[in-house]
Amino acid sequence: MELISRLTAGILLVILSPLLLCIGIANLIVQGRPIFFRQLRIGKNFKEFNIYKFRSIKNDASNQYAFSHGRNIQANKWGKFLRKTKLDELPQLVNVIKGDMRFIGPRPEIPEFVDDYSFSFLNKIKPGLSGYSSILFRNESEIWSMIDSKDPYGDILKIKVALDKYYVNKKSFIEDLKLVGITILSLFVPKQMGHYLLLNLLNIDDKGEFGLRRIISEVKMKKSVKNTINIDDNSKNLRILILSDILMVLLAFITALFIRNDFLIPNFLFSEDIFHVLGLYVTVKLSCFYLFGMYRGMWRYTSLFDVSNIIKANVLGALSIIAIIGYLRGFEGIPRAVFMIDFILAFGFTSFSRLGIRLIYTHLINPTPYRIEFSKRVLLIGAGTSGGFICKELMNDLKHRMNPIGFLDDNKKLHGRMIHGKEVFGKVSDLVEYVTEYDEALICCPNAPRKDIYKIIDICKKAGKPFRTLPSIQELVSGKLSINQLREVSIIDLLGRNEITL
Repeated sequence: MELISRLTAGILLVILSPLLLCIGIANLIVQGRPIFFRQLRIGKNFKEFNIYKFRSIKNDASNQYAFSHGRNIQANKWGKFLRKTKLDELPQLVNVIKGDMRFIGPRPEIPEFVDDYSFSFLNKIKPGLSGYSSILFRNESEIWSMIDSKDPYGDILKIKVALDKYYVNKKSFIEDLKLVGITILSLFVPKQMGHYLLLNLLNIDDKGEFGLRRIISEVKMKKSVKNTINIDDNSKNLRILILSDILMVLLAFITALFIRNDFLIPNFLFSEDIFHVLGLYVTVKLSCFYLFGMYRGMWRYTSLFDVSNIIKANVLGALSIIAIIGYLRGFEGIPRAVFMIDFILAFGFTSFSRLGIRLIYTHLINPTPYRIEFSKRVLLIGAGTSGGFICKELMNDLKHRMNPIGFLDDNKKLHGRMIHGKEVFGKVSDLVEYVTEYDEALICCPNAPRKDIYKIIDICKKAGKPFRTLPSIQELVSGKLSINQLREVSIIDLLGRNEITL
């Protein structure tokens, strides 16, 4: 494996040599000499080696250790571009060829931060070009500015060490391959979406052995004013949505022509009427979309109701187009099967565009970029209506940062059943048996009799894990509470009257 890594690095170095030469020349023109930056790092078995990078900071001795100490880095636009795209780290392929580093592994640190206990994993593995910490802290200087601490890099270093220990325990060929793919992806995804997406892709599952959740929770973040952007009722967003629909409508019709013609170039594309027909398609379809309110809804709340409107709009659009074309010019050159294929494709494309927007807003875009928050594994107590509603809500919107692993319920008829893909494990009294499987218990039966609530709370206390109660369906519908207002169990929850049987 060592020989393969060195050979791969050598091949990449040859292939990328034109790019390296261009970056070197640009560095010389923009920043002057030296072109490269060299710094002492600690490798396997605590052996020191020099790491190589393209210089991206000012040529000032006082800035030599600024990166490692967490101070603001003095860099021009070119240097920031190199750091953001990770092009400054390409010379580290030389370190891989020399055997100082591997492709995937813990990032090497400078000697003053390394101690034998915290970095004991260096006895087992070489540092790497990329890894969990490199991906999550890909814009480290921005994260420093968000941490409320006198030593922000010290806080970051604790998280990095925990991530490195986690990687060493989990490393395998498949894991390394996955991290290579995520590393490449991290170079292209936008900032607001990227960090949230990468957290989900990395799927770090620390059950307490490495203390990741505890360490991250101890890092204090500065309070910042959130940018309030109207993402729903905005003329720019509306223009983008209309443009998207125009492209989808045209794509559906042209694809339908190719499918009907066995993927050969249709003769109708060279007809004099092609632009008239395309204009008719766009005008009629968008008018039907508007008629059914497809431009009045909120993008990120697309639901089955909106999908039904998309079906109705496409049905009306298809029938209207057939009637207009049949009346004005007839179907010469346009096989009738094209209209059916177009209807199916137009429905699929327009539905996909809107559902894709919902997926982006609920699963990919993070309102607090660069904040590291691992999803809590939650066990839902109560598999009734409330439990099912809460489970679906948590699964549909990952911003709650909770991953339901299953249910507990005293109704024996539900045991072994699946609710939204999550199993009902057993009785509530079995909670202690799953103490290593979950991080927090959510009581999803607030309308239960007082004696049952007492019993559930007592079981949760014995389990020794955090537990909270959730609002009932009635409270959610009335608007008194929302799914985001998870609350600690209070005395109010214990003062409910027992059920009176008449």
